[in-house]
Amino acid sequence: MKIVNIFATLLLLSAAIVLQGCGNKSGGTSIDSRYSSVCTNLASGVRLLSISPTTGPQFGDQQVTAVISGVGPGFTTATVYLGNKARWVTATRQSNSTMTITFTTAGTPTAGTYPLVMANSLSTCAYLANAYTYRPPVDSAFKTFVAVGASYTAGFQSDSYNEIAQLNGPATWVARQAGAYFPIPLIKMPGIPPDLGLAGLDTTGGYTLDTSNIAQAVVNALIDPQTQTMDIPRNFEDTSILPYNIAVPGATIENEVTGPASVTSRGLGTIVLSNILFAPQDNSIFETKDIKSEIQMAEDLHPTIIMSTDLYGNDLVTDNTTLSDFTFYITQAVSAFAQLL
Repeated sequence: MKIVNIFATLLLLSAAIVLQGCGNKSGGTSIDSRYSSVCTNLASGVRLLSISPTTGPQFGDQQVTAVISGVGPGFTTATVYLGNKARWVTATRQSNSTMTITFTTAGTPTAGTYPLVMANSLSTCAYLANAYTYRPPVDSAFKTFVAVGASYTAGFQSDSYNEIAQLNGPATWVARQAGAYFPIPLIKMPGIPPDLGLAGLDTTGGYTLDTSNIAQAVVNALIDPQTQTMDIPRNFEDTSILPYNIAVPGATIENEVTGPASVTSRGLGTIVLSNILFAPQDNSIFETKDIKSEIQMAEDLHPTIIMSTDLYGNDLVTDNTTLSDFTFYITQAVSAFAQLL
């Protein structure tokens, strides 16, 4: 599997403007605690003239356009929340006091009506209540949809881990069709490592990549070029979400049952990726105190349905798993997942 390239790479690493807000569809008198980390001040004056569409699936990933008024000529929007933190925000000024803001929703854990919250770099918010309604999934079985496994389920494609690939993985498409909330630890483009494309076809029709280029690309992604220190969070769309896609590229059935830290050195790649994906704020890629097995992570989420497309894919394509070990761990995994439902 292509995941071998990124594991080899990871092993090499071992060496202002005040916003305005108002009442009804134009804000309230206090800040919802969900946004307290980005909103320390709430002003008045901004109104929501229109929002389209007005409803959408809990899954999110829907483009929304909002038109707001009452903004000054220097108004800027640093962060937008509609449930979870929105992605791909653009703002276009229509006049001295009117602005169109387009963004992509990131869903929300609970269906219902949510405010549109816009925060600037000064942590001052426009808080526009009752702006948008998230619909529940098509069936209650998808209330808490969780995915486990390895690279295919995680959405690792073309030797790169990035949000475009992650949003087009098989588990993501099932969640999208069901309208289920399915938060993913989305890595900003161009990804880790960036999708470098084909370096050349070999005689079998396969392709190879320059490993040295991949190594440097991963270093560039994880290290802040200004401070020359580890800065993993800057690669993510939102580090505050709790992922429901907990598949880890490169994981074996043993990793999924016992955790990447409980196996031999061949589990180092999954330790690194688990830290990057599930504990990015720590800025550590080798520690083991914050990472769990996929079974433990699934248990914490209390799933109503569990999906995997490659639960033991890496065991099939490598010679590291004996038949006896495979039989033992697959039995453990199926039993454990069954007990969660």
